[in-house]
Amino acid sequence: MSEASHAGDRADGQSHRRFLAIAAATAAVAVLLLGLDLVWLGVVAKGLYDRALGPLLREPVHWPAALGFYGFYVGAIVATAVATARSVRVAAARGAALGLIVYASYELTNLAVIAGWPASLVPVDVAWGVALTGSVSAGGAWVKLRVMDRR
Repeated sequence: MSEASHAGDRADGQSHRRFLAIAAATAAVAVLLLGLDLVWLGVVAKGLYDRALGPLLREPVHWPAALGFYGFYVGAIVATAVATARSVRVAAARGAALGLIVYASYELTNLAVIAGWPASLVPVDVAWGVALTGSVSAGGAWVKLRVMDRR
C-alpha cells in the first residue's frame, strides 16, 4: 500500500472520530442543558418565577415550543462554544459569553416590551444563563475531547 493511501486512511479515521466526538458532545450538551434547566425552573427557582411572573406562566408548559428552543440552543452551544474548542476552559468561556448574549437579549427585550416584566428577574436570569451555558459547554467539550483522544 502506498504512503498516500495510508495518509488517506488516517484522515478518514480522524474525520470519523471527529464526527463521533461532535455527536457525543451534542448528546451531552442536550442532556445537561435540559436536565439542569428543568431542575432550575421546576425546583430551585420555581417559587421565584411563580411570584415574579404569576399569571404569565403557562400550565402546562407548551412542550413543542420548549423543545424547539432547546433544540436551537443545543445547536448554538455546540457550534459556538464546543465544536472548535481545544480545551474545556475555552469552551466554558465561549459558552458563558453565549449565555450572556442570549439571556440578556431575552430578558432586556421582555423588560422593554412586556408591561410589568419584573426588573428583579433580569440579573437572576442572566446570571443563570451565563452559569448554565458555560457549564454545559464545558461538559460538552470534555466529552468531545475524550472521544477525540481515544486511540
